[in-house]
Amino acid sequence: MNKEMLQYFSEVLNRQLLDALPEARGMLPGLLDALDHREPMDEVDFASHQYSQEFNIRIHRHHHMKFREILAAIQRLSDGEYGICEECGDEIGVDRLKVQPFTTVCLACRRQLEMLSGAGSKRMKRSSSQGMEQM
Repeated sequence: MNKEMLQYFSEVLNRQLLDALPEARGMLPGLLDALDHREPMDEVDFASHQYSQEFNIRIHRHHHMKFREILAAIQRLSDGEYGICEECGDEIGVDRLKVQPFTTVCLACRRQLEMLSGAGSKRMKRSSSQGMEQM
């Protein structure tokens, strides 16, 4: 990848990092406030409150994970490893990086990983349904 493209992706990743930081930080006070909720609740209110908390925690984890992926991509830029597939060692391709600048695998490896994970989940579904039939 040439220097101009590396500079382009450096700017994109730094902009994404700045955008992701308030999202990740902004969620934390709300999560802490929700944990401090002490009013008595009936079962329906409690279930609703619990669901809301779990949902907010999942969103916070997603933002935190994205933040870490962006930081890792910036580190790969610094190390001269940006745009290299972690699976096969080939270049990731500018079009894929433009769509997801913090990706670590090329499209061919991504498809292969998805096929393998899909095959694994299909195997689990098949074996669990066979176990149900034996009951």
